[in-house]
Amino acid sequence: MLDQFCLASGLKVNIQKSKFSVSANMHRWKIDQFHSIMGIPHTYDIGKYLGFPLLKGRVTNANFSHILDRVNSRLAGLKSKLLCRTRRVTLAQSMLTSLLTYNMQNLWLPHGVCDKIDKSMRSFIWSKSSTHWVNLDTITRCRKLGGLGISGVIIINYEYI
Repeated sequence: MLDQFCLASGLKVNIQKSKFSVSANMHRWKIDQFHSIMGIPHTYDIGKYLGFPLLKGRVTNANFSHILDRVNSRLAGLKSKLLCRTRRVTLAQSMLTSLLTYNMQNLWLPHGVCDKIDKSMRSFIWSKSSTHWVNLDTITRCRKLGGLGISGVIIINYEYI
C-alpha cells in the first residue's frame, strides 16, 4: 500500500523516521507481525510535531505540563520585585499573547490547565503577596471599564475553537 501511495503521489516514505501506533486492544503478536512486514517500529508515545504533542487517547492535564512549565519558568525568570505593578501587568499580557496563542491555535487547553496558568499570572502580578487587592473580575475587565485588561486564559482558549 505504501508503494502504491509513493507511485501515485511522487513522495517517498522515510522508514527511519516513521513509527506506528495502534489501539489498546491490538494483540502483541499482530503488532510484531506488522513490524516484521513493514520494518516500521511500534511506539506508545507518538511524540511531538512542530512543537505540539500528538495526543492519543484521553486528554489529561498532564499532557499539557510542558505549557505550564514554560509559563512558570518564563515568569520566574522575570524580576518581578524590581518592577512596578503596571509593568508586571504589561508583561503578563505579552506572555499570554506570545506564548499561549501559538499553543491554543492547535490545541484546546483543559479548564484545569487554564486555571493553573491564570493562578500563575495572578501571583506574578501581585508579586506573590498573600493579599490580592483586586478580584479576578476586575483584572479581566477591560481598561475602559476600570479593569486591568488581562483576558483570562479560558476566554482566550475559547476564541480559537
